[in-house]
Amino acid sequence: MDPLALLPYALAATGGRVDAHDLPPLVAAGVTLLQRSAPLVRALAGRRAAIWLPVGPAWFVALAASDGRGALLPDVGATDASWAAALAAANVGAVFTTQSRADRLPPDMPRVLLDDIPRRASVIVGDRRHDVDLGSHFGLHLTGDATGPGALEECLGVAGQPFRTHADILGTARSLLTRIPFTPLDRTLVLGTPTELPGLCVALVAPLLAGGTLCTTPAAREGAPAGDAGASATMIVTNAAALPTLGETLGAVGSVAEGVRHLVVYGPHDEAAFASLVTRAAQRGVAVSRV
Repeated sequence: MDPLALLPYALAATGGRVDAHDLPPLVAAGVTLLQRSAPLVRALAGRRAAIWLPVGPAWFVALAASDGRGALLPDVGATDASWAAALAAANVGAVFTTQSRADRLPPDMPRVLLDDIPRRASVIVGDRRHDVDLGSHFGLHLTGDATGPGALEECLGVAGQPFRTHADILGTARSLLTRIPFTPLDRTLVLGTPTELPGLCVALVAPLLAGGTLCTTPAAREGAPAGDAGASATMIVTNAAALPTLGETLGAVGSVAEGVRHLVVYGPHDEAAFASLVTRAAQRGVAVSRV
């Protein structure tokens, strides 16, 4: 497999950012994690990975540390039991997650805790914990291909659905860039954690392929005022199902909407509610697209 044809390398090549972090060092941190953790390499040998994380810097470290193999994502609303069953059915060798979620995994499932990214990670296999220092990953230089077609191998998948290839995801995201005006100057506020392909591509991949910045939670952005959900955001991407009604979208982000020029909604939605949203957004000078 050509590493330059993998999704995280293509994203790193564009020079985008996630919250306060440049994306290339996040991808480098994932590569360094693999290089420095033999237990993780053994756990993933011949098996898939799983990413059980909210959108943020750690999500992209996990994507890179999956090493190009298929990474399973949890279905929206999955119970612990159904998630455990999905991990077994997908032949997952290790789960990238956080301390708060780790106890909900099957006891014998290897897990990688990414609470302290990009400084360190903890790999837990059985009763052994291996702390990995990622502090020197900044010396690792990455070369990616932002324009290549992408590998035909598995990249991401949701339980019970076919895995999408690196080529699928890159191709879909590039097609979205012809419809939605993401630019290197945009700060895209992502509401929720998408798992379906259209949501992943429009929320996580397309803005970064354009070289822009993803804004996730206030705590993840160094220097952000308390309670600020992204005052400098210029784009918002949200799942229609994440809000009680589409008409509440602009109200849900409050003062953030003042600087936003474009709102992107993905997922099933009610046509009448969407028309109402378009009208409300137009009154604020905000364009609306749906995916």
